[in-house]
Amino acid sequence: MKYAEINKAFTEAVATKIAQGYTICTNTMGGTQGEIAFVNFTKDGKFYALTLDSEHHYGDDNYLEVYAMRWVVSTELSGDCGGRSHVTMWRGEKDTTTLEEVRWYKVERCDWFVGEEEAKAITAKIRERWHRERGEEEWTLKVDKKACKTIAAIYKRFKMRGDAPLAQKDILSARVTHFKNGRSLLYIVKQTGSAVSVSFNYARN
Repeated sequence: MKYAEINKAFTEAVATKIAQGYTICTNTMGGTQGEIAFVNFTKDGKFYALTLDSEHHYGDDNYLEVYAMRWVVSTELSGDCGGRSHVTMWRGEKDTTTLEEVRWYKVERCDWFVGEEEAKAITAKIRERWHRERGEEEWTLKVDKKACKTIAAIYKRFKMRGDAPLAQKDILSARVTHFKNGRSLLYIVKQTGSAVSVSFNYARN
């Protein structure tokens, strides 16, 4: 599916909530909190939001860009705010409970959206062809205690000034790519799901 269909799904979701008796609550919609799009609603003294966000998921051998549409209810805001000109409704995970969620996964290097497993399979094929055409070699590294010590040491040695430190316990997975020009890229996925990387020269035997 194309992005236009995500627009259509969001529009239909807004129309459905209005048909169900939810009122758009404009006085809680001042400013964005990082979403692509959102509409706030109120009904029976509770406050809700329909949000569209983009997220980045890092895995052992893939990177996925995810678009998520969520219907959430505020756990912080309640009561009658209709008489107030501005009320902040925070829409973060700590401030709301997710009631409904739909996800779309963007195919790497392509403006096309599919399910999670299909996105992973397509991304893997794209990466394999990309590395083959560029004459690169890539390995997923074993992350036992000894390897994590080495990975953390390499990262510390080659990280840029200002980059966050990396502890051995933070490492979830890692892979290294060797390029034809003699450079290597060490890509590390942390336990939190975020990722860091360092580049360095290597000597081919």
